[in-house]
Amino acid sequence: ITRSEMSELKSKYISKSFQAQVGWKLGLEKWVRIRVEKNTHISEDLLEAFFGGLLRVGDTVFKFGAGYGLTYNMLVNIFKDTTIDRALSK
Repeated sequence: ITRSEMSELKSKYISKSFQAQVGWKLGLEKWVRIRVEKNTHISEDLLEAFFGGLLRVGDTVFKFGAGYGLTYNMLVNIFKDTTIDRALSK
């Protein structure tokens, strides 16, 4: 895979809309109470906050660096059924 192809894939799978879809899939919006509509921006922010919290808890409760293992394992679990569409990079 070339750098250009990787860049195209990154723009798809790291985009706000894709992260929001993952947030909705995980049902993160059920765990917060806010006075504004839960939209794409909120869902994407919740996903980022979830991973930030997972990283912090891992490092604080277990030991420094454990958070990376927790976040990695969560990402693997979330994306285990996701097929990366390499056609997006062409």
